[in-house]
Amino acid sequence: MFVGHYSVAFACRTERNKIPLWVLFVAVQFLDYIWATLVLLGIEKLRVIKGFTAGSMLDSYFHPYSHSLITAVIWSGSSGARLQGSLQPTPIRLRSGRLSHYSKSAPLIIGLAVFSHWILDLIAHPRDLAIYDNTMESRVWFVELSRPGVCVGDRVARRRHRYSTWREMRCRQSAKEL
Repeated sequence: MFVGHYSVAFACRTERNKIPLWVLFVAVQFLDYIWATLVLLGIEKLRVIKGFTAGSMLDSYFHPYSHSLITAVIWSGSSGARLQGSLQPTPIRLRSGRLSHYSKSAPLIIGLAVFSHWILDLIAHPRDLAIYDNTMESRVWFVELSRPGVCVGDRVARRRHRYSTWREMRCRQSAKEL
C-alpha cells in the first residue's frame, strides 16, 4: 500500500516545481502521520485482528479526524496553505551553490499530494473510510459506488496478466453481500 502513496510523490516531483522529494514523501503520508499520532493519544481507535486483510492485521475502526473525506480536504488545504505561508519570495541558495525556489503551483501540488492519500485509501481500505464521521450511513454510498469499478479493473488486469489478487476475493464477497 505504501508503494502507491510514494508513487504519487515520484509523479509530482519535477525539475520545474522545485519541490524536494522528501517534502512530497511527507505530504503523501501526512494523513497516516496524523492517524498514528491520534492513535497513540487514544483519540482514534485501532485493534489487531489476525487475518483481517491479506496485507495487514490492523483494523482502524474509528478514524474520523485523519481519514474521513471532510478532514482529508481540510488537512490538504491546511498543508498547502502552510507551504504557501512559508514560501520565500527570493531564491534560496542551496549547499551545492545553486539557487532554488518553489514554483507558484507548489502549494497546490502539496495539497493534492496530501489528498491523494485518501483517494488511494478509498480503493485499498476495507470499507472503513467515512465522509465526516464513523456512522455507517455516511460511508456506505461511495464504497458501494467505487467497488464495481475496482472489481472490473482488477478482473481486466487479472485476465491481461494472468494472475489473481486478494482483491478478486473481496470483489466476490461484496457481490454476495449485495
